[in-house]
Amino acid sequence: LGDVYKRQEEDKYRNASENREKLKQELNDLIVDKNADEKIVRSLSNQILRKNKKIKVEKKKLNLNSDDEKKIQFIDDCLDLLIPAIDTARKENLASLSTNFGSTFDKHCHKDYNASLDSNFNISVKNSRKKELALAGSKRLSEGETYLAGFSYMLAMKTMTDYNFPFIIDTPLASCDLQYRERIMRLFANLTTSLTDSHATFLFTPSEYTSNVKKTIENHISNHYELDIDVNQNAVVKKVI
Repeated sequence: LGDVYKRQEEDKYRNASENREKLKQELNDLIVDKNADEKIVRSLSNQILRKNKKIKVEKKKLNLNSDDEKKIQFIDDCLDLLIPAIDTARKENLASLSTNFGSTFDKHCHKDYNASLDSNFNISVKNSRKKELALAGSKRLSEGETYLAGFSYMLAMKTMTDYNFPFIIDTPLASCDLQYRERIMRLFANLTTSLTDSHATFLFTPSEYTSNVKKTIENHISNHYELDIDVNQNAVVKKVI
């Protein structure tokens, strides 16, 4: 037991020593980064001073008269007015898009989530404990919920911007469970009734194109083609509608 205790103590001190060396190295790296950043800041500050001096020199060369000065001042004043107006318009558009996206997602999602857009127009989906679920590379949302979020975002952009762009989606329901397939297709069916000349092309596999999906979109289909193989193993396209 004495040898075991001795080895444990030796391991403890060895680990503490290794951690200390590691922390010292990290501290040195931070000091190096800090010194490098300070050099960059000093360099940029000097560049700004030199640029300001050049601007003053060039302004004197222009020999602006009072009318020119007034015009330049008028432009500056207009820009000062526009900048906050642009920011206000951005916030209003973001709020409208977020509301549209959130209501569409929440309406068709069968779980109690809160969906919205953050300040950078990124998708945010939180559960009842306000835990973020829409994280890149995570599996916190199911495949169906992920598809629903993406389609809800796309439809919000299309509806709120009033920019009626066409789109093509390959195997839109391949990773969705049956419960979400009908809901997602109903989104696009409703879109065609709210936006005139709205055009969407879907490339379904037979397993996706179930009777429920057909029934959901049958009154909104303008063209329906099926790809098959003939007796000679050649691909053939048959127009259904």
